Amino acid sequence: TAALSTAGERSFVTYDGVNVKLEPRLLRAMRRQRPRHVHFALAPVRIDRWVRLVDRLRAGGITTSWDFGWNPSIRARSGLDRLIAGLDVVFMNAAEASLYARARRRARTAVIKLGARGSRWLSRTVDVTVSAPRVRVVDTTGAGDAFNGGFLASFLEGRPPRECPRPGSRSARLR
Repeated sequence: TAALSTAGERSFVTYDGVNVKLEPRLLRAMRRQRPRHVHFALAPVRIDRWVRLVDRLRAGGITTSWDFGWNPSIRARSGLDRLIAGLDVVFMNAAEASLYARARRRARTAVIKLGARGSRWLSRTVDVTVSAPRVRVVDTTGAGDAFNGGFLASFLEGRPPRECPRPGSRSARLR
């Protein structure tokens, strides 16, 4: 992966390399696991396989979350709406929230990471925006993933929507 940065924008370019073998390996590995929660952070190729896995996990009482990242090609893939509807939490940044707007509306819970403006929890019954702590930004690489981890720790403890983003923001700040 190469990071390309300007004064106000950053993008990553990734060569698929071994990643093309990752999806089937993950699917096989998940058959042997018995976790309490599974978080995915990849752009799925065969969405139908992932829909079946998420449905099977849910039937077994296992919660799931996903961060698809910026990947315009998955919007047109069959089954994305169904995959997102089956997840407990979908993470995205503000640009991704626009990119996946149609599918996002199917989410049980969508968490939109807004950088310095905080984050927003959207579900059928909740719309909460939580501000982020003010920090001097040095490099945001990994901050979104750190946010996801902190958020999920609080979410899995059963904390209310207004509280879950705070540990995520603290984790992102410290990453």
